[in-house]
Amino acid sequence: MLLNACKPPVTKIEDNLERVDSTLRSVKLSVDSLKLLDVEILAMQQKNPRLALMADSLLLTTNSAIDYIDSLKQMLRTADTAGESTAVAYKIISNNNTGVLLYSYLQQMHSRCIKSLTNQNKATLINNVFEDEMRFSPADVFITKCFSGTPTFAASTILTKFGNDCRKAAIIALADIKESFEQKH
Repeated sequence: MLLNACKPPVTKIEDNLERVDSTLRSVKLSVDSLKLLDVEILAMQQKNPRLALMADSLLLTTNSAIDYIDSLKQMLRTADTAGESTAVAYKIISNNNTGVLLYSYLQQMHSRCIKSLTNQNKATLINNVFEDEMRFSPADVFITKCFSGTPTFAASTILTKFGNDCRKAAIIALADIKESFEQKH
């Protein structure tokens, strides 16, 4: 971090762009992994309809959470196209239960992923993924800590992280469900 401060501005920008590019590749892999797991589980649903239903429910929860997060990011972009305001994100997310709903989605994702595990030893992996999101409780503390005084572009980055965490946790839980299918038959 200290070495990064000594770099010329152009090098810092290039480093930041490389990190963003790496993150985008990671997101694409996560999306592809979710789709692949869904297809593989669907192909095995006759073997254990209960596990298939659990996977479907988890995917619905995941997609709902990610859609909501994406809608919040769009609201932020619309409200502050420059992305520099330190008031917009908090105003939007703390207004009309918007942040409470975000917090609720993240809590649901955590809970649903844990409950979907057939191997409870993997619960630690899920807890680690959601470590940042679960650090602050209740919802109003979470909203304040994550978004108060946060520039809009940074708030959008935080929301992207939350979406990625939802995907990662779902992949862990769905992979566990898939392993259960394969072990039982």
